[in-house]
Amino acid sequence: MDPKSQGLELNADERVDVLEFIYNLGVEMKVDVMNDLSNYQSKQGYFAKQFISENSLITEPVKWWKFIDHISPLSKVEVRILTALCTSAATERAFSTFSWIHSKKRNRLTTERAEKLTYLSYNWKLKNKKVKFPKI
Repeated sequence: MDPKSQGLELNADERVDVLEFIYNLGVEMKVDVMNDLSNYQSKQGYFAKQFISENSLITEPVKWWKFIDHISPLSKVEVRILTALCTSAATERAFSTFSWIHSKKRNRLTTERAEKLTYLSYNWKLKNKKVKFPKI
């Protein structure tokens, strides 16, 4: 969602998928993004080339979306997308917890019960994690 390219590198199917994803995320976040998505696609308002070129000093997409945060509800969704972590570490930890629970000794557990135990165990660890801060 780089405002300078405005999705020019996407084909029609990819563009539809992206817009649908953004719309659904906006609904989940309780943010009305329909008007802004329309303006973004038609390059009107603050998505016009003139507005973007006037603010061209902001080169990073996240900073640009934060800059228009006060005038665009779409910016809240875009910042969330652009700042999402690109890692599978949480998934790896969840599967590690699942394999600890559903071991050779506990192989009679149903899938549903193993899922529930994994959920409880993983979230209990997160909730009760003790963070030690260094003394200064």
